[in-house]
Amino acid sequence: AGGGCQPLWSNHGKELSYLTLSGKMMAVDVKAGAAIETSLPRELFAVPLRVDPILSQYAVTADGRKFFVLESLDEGPIP
Repeated sequence: AGGGCQPLWSNHGKELSYLTLSGKMMAVDVKAGAAIETSLPRELFAVPLRVDPILSQYAVTADGRKFFVLESLDEGPIP
């Protein structure tokens, strides 16, 4: 609905997490069947970085309980 980037599937394949350009970590539940169904997006937390739609700026642990997010060291423009 609001768009996003850097999507990552959970290990069990039932959840998709992604970042919004405004710096929010979001997730949707996904059900596969005759048609793919998704839940409404839910905000998990805000991230302390400028989101770059091309780079991978986070990772999720195998159990899906922890997120590792890169920190921005430079406040200059993204090249």
